[in-house]
Amino acid sequence: MSTVGLRAPGAAADQRDGERGSGSGAPALVVLALLGGLALFVYLYRLGVPTWLGDEVVYRDAGYQYVHGNFDLALENPPVVKYVLGLVGVVFGSGPTAIRAPAAVAGLLTGVVLLLFARREAGLWVGVLAFGLWVLLPRPELVGEFDVGQVKIDRYARQEVFMGLLMAAALLASYRWSQSGRWRGTVLAGVALGLATACKAPAVLVLPAMLACGLVTLRISRRSLLQAATIGATAAATAAATYIPMLGRAPSAIDFMFGASDWRNAIGHPFVFDGTLYQFAPWWANFWWQWKALGTPATIAVVACLVLAPFLLRRGVAVLLMGAALVPAAFLAFGVDYALPYYYFTWQPPLLLLCALVIGALARRGIPLRVAAALIVLPLAVAAVGVVREVARIDTRDYAAVAESFGPGGPAGPVVTWDLDSFTAMRAELPRGDVTFDPRGQEAPAAIIVDPASSDRRSNPTITAYVRANRSDLRELAVDRLLVYVPRSAAARQRLAAASRKAPAVDAGVISISRCLRSRGLDPSVASPSPGTPSQGVKTLLPGGSGANIWVYRTVERAREDGRAIDGFLQRGGGRAVVDGRVVVGYAKEPSSGDAERVEACAGRAARVR
Repeated sequence: MSTVGLRAPGAAADQRDGERGSGSGAPALVVLALLGGLALFVYLYRLGVPTWLGDEVVYRDAGYQYVHGNFDLALENPPVVKYVLGLVGVVFGSGPTAIRAPAAVAGLLTGVVLLLFARREAGLWVGVLAFGLWVLLPRPELVGEFDVGQVKIDRYARQEVFMGLLMAAALLASYRWSQSGRWRGTVLAGVALGLATACKAPAVLVLPAMLACGLVTLRISRRSLLQAATIGATAAATAAATYIPMLGRAPSAIDFMFGASDWRNAIGHPFVFDGTLYQFAPWWANFWWQWKALGTPATIAVVACLVLAPFLLRRGVAVLLMGAALVPAAFLAFGVDYALPYYYFTWQPPLLLLCALVIGALARRGIPLRVAAALIVLPLAVAAVGVVREVARIDTRDYAAVAESFGPGGPAGPVVTWDLDSFTAMRAELPRGDVTFDPRGQEAPAAIIVDPASSDRRSNPTITAYVRANRSDLRELAVDRLLVYVPRSAAARQRLAAASRKAPAVDAGVISISRCLRSRGLDPSVASPSPGTPSQGVKTLLPGGSGANIWVYRTVERAREDGRAIDGFLQRGGGRAVVDGRVVVGYAKEPSSGDAERVEACAGRAARVR
C-alpha cells in the first residue's frame, strides 16, 4: 500500500498536503467563478416553468396559513420550511418562481458551505471540486421511469433542500468544534442541526456522526462530553422553539407528525421499480433512486469514494462524513417501511463532500493514484454535462402544458385527475378551473388526465370504467408523459354529459353512509371516488388536514388493513375509523356528544362497494 502513496488516516502528512493545496489561489478562483456562473444557470434558468409538484402546492398553501395564524395543514412534517414559503408568498407572491426561489438559493448556499468545509480541510482546489460536484450533479425526483422533478430536486420547494443546507452547516460547525474544542462551535452546531431537523426530521440522524467526530478528535474527557451534550441539547431546544408560533397547538402538532409516520409505516406507499409494483418499499428503494439519478458509472465512482475514505481521510473527518451519509441511509432503508423518491437527498451533502476530499487526496499522491482520481472524476463530469444540457432543455410540459392548451378562457367543463398528486398539480395550474377526481356530474369532462406516474401504482376504477364505457366518444392525446382524454366532438360531449349524470352505483356504500350520517344531523366530508390508497386523500381529512370532523372515504384495495391502520392513527386524537366493505367512515379530532355512536351505527348500514 505504501508503494502507491497511501498514508494512514490522521497522519501529519495529510495535514501538510491540505495546507500546501490551499496556496493555489488565482487559477482556482477563476475556475470557481466559471462554476459559479454555471451554478446560477443550473439553479435559476426557467425556474418557474416546470409544472408544480403536488407537495410544493401543499407547502405553499400551508405556509400562507401559518403566517396568518392557522396551523391546520401539513403537520406531518416540521414547520420551518412552511414559515419560509409563507413569508415569501406574502412578500413576493405565490407563483412557482417566487415559491421555488428560496429552495434554489438554499441549494446554491449548500454548495458554498461544502466549499468552505473542503477548503478548510484540504485546500481551495478541493473546495472548488466540492462546490462543482454539488451544483452540477443530477438529483432528479424519479417516479418509475418518469422524472417528475426535472433534473435537480434543489430547483423545487422541497423541504429536503432547506434541510440539506442547514445540515451541511451543522457538519461544518461540528467539524470546526472538533478542531478547536471551543464552546462556540458546539452552540453553532446545535442551532444549525436543530433548524435542519425543524425543516425535515431525518436531519437529526447526523447527530451521532457529529458527536463521534468531536470525541474521536478531541479525545473523551469531561469537557468534550459536556460539549457533545450541549450540541444535542441545543439542537433539541432549537427545534422545539420553532413550534412556539403554534402556542397551545404545538403538542398536538408534534404528536401528529409522529403519528403520521406510524400510519405511513402501516399503510405503505406504492411505487414501481423496474416494472414491479411494491405496496411497501423494498429496503433498497432509496439506493435504487440514487443509482437511477446518477447513472451506473457515476454511482460506481461514488461507491469507490466511500470505500477509499477510511484510508485517505483523517480519522475525524472520515467518521463525520461517513457517519453522516451512512446512518441516514441505513435508517431510511431499514428503519421505516415506506420511501419516497427524494429521500436520498438526505445524505447527498456529506456524500459529495466526502467524494471531493477523497478525489483531492488521490490527486496529491503518486501517478497511479492520480490516474485513479481521474477515473473517478470522469463519470461524474459526464453526469454534470448532462445536467447542464437537460436544464437548457427545460420547457412547459405535463400539467402546465395541459393548462396552457385550454387557452385564456379555461376548460369548458371539469378536468378529471387520477389521484391526489395529479389533482393538486392540476389545480395549481388551473386555479380557476373545476378540477376533480370524478368524471361523473352534471357536465361532460373537458379532459380526463391519466398520469402513468400515478396510474402505474394506484387504481382508480371509476375513471377506468368511465373511459372504457365511453371510449368511442373520447379522443386520446399524449401530452409529454400524460394521457389526456377529451370529447371527440360536440355530439360526443352531449353523450358524455348524459353518461356523467347517471347514478354512480360503484359508490353505493359511500352514498348510503353519507345519507345515514346526514339523517342523524351530521355533515360528513366525502372523499369519493378514491384517488388511490388511503394515504392519498385521507390525510387531507384528518386533523391537520382540512379539519373535517366526520368523513367518508372509499378505498380500492386493502380496506381492512388500511382501515385498522387509520383507526389506530385516529385514536391518538380521540377519533375512530370503521370499515364496511370498502368504505372507511370515521371521525377526526375529539367528537362532540353522541358523534361516535352515530358514526358507528351508520357505518354498519353501508352497502358494500363492488
